[in-house]
Amino acid sequence: RTNAPLAVIQSYLRAIYARDYRAAYGFISAVDQRVRDQTSYVQAQGEFTGFTAQVAGTLADFMDLNVIEQTSHGDRAKIKVGYSVPAPGDVSPLVFNWDSEKLNSLSLAEQKRLLNALVAQKRSGNLIAIQGHETFELIREGNGWRIFQDWAAGTKVKLQAVLAERSDVDIRLSQNEIFAKAEEPFQVNLKLKNLGRQRIVLTMRHLVEPARAAN
Repeated sequence: RTNAPLAVIQSYLRAIYARDYRAAYGFISAVDQRVRDQTSYVQAQGEFTGFTAQVAGTLADFMDLNVIEQTSHGDRAKIKVGYSVPAPGDVSPLVFNWDSEKLNSLSLAEQKRLLNALVAQKRSGNLIAIQGHETFELIREGNGWRIFQDWAAGTKVKLQAVLAERSDVDIRLSQNEIFAKAEEPFQVNLKLKNLGRQRIVLTMRHLVEPARAAN
């Protein structure tokens, strides 16, 4: 069933993996949506568009999911799942290192060949998979279930990259905003590109404002 808890989690994880945050937002609870609207949520994440989104969606469909633990009480459920999904780095040579401009400029014939190559790798078992697990809380809404993120209890963390003057490095953050919960770690993903011709040694450090929040 599409609205069953496990189906909702699977659809949500596939949407997140494919960076289809508009779709992912639809699986989030109404309680959370009152805290954060779809536009700000999508803009904070950085979504794929065009053929790049289609490639990511194809890989997301290869995801396998299994239940590790599950408890429910009335209109609440808590489910821990394990998942296996193609490693984005493994397919990088096929997808131009996830360069959206190059992917989105491919002809229809080139797009078809690329998608067929990915499907062929999946069938042959040559795609390297990454394993993970995550616990979700869900709320029953009407006849279905939605994922409860508890954004109201989180702290909005804004992310920004500050470069030294005359830097030849381009830094792109995958997110510019995170809702973090107390004592729970969060991960920040970024992409670095050397725009110059010389090899660069890069030093990075965290700057936290306000300073009292650094710890």
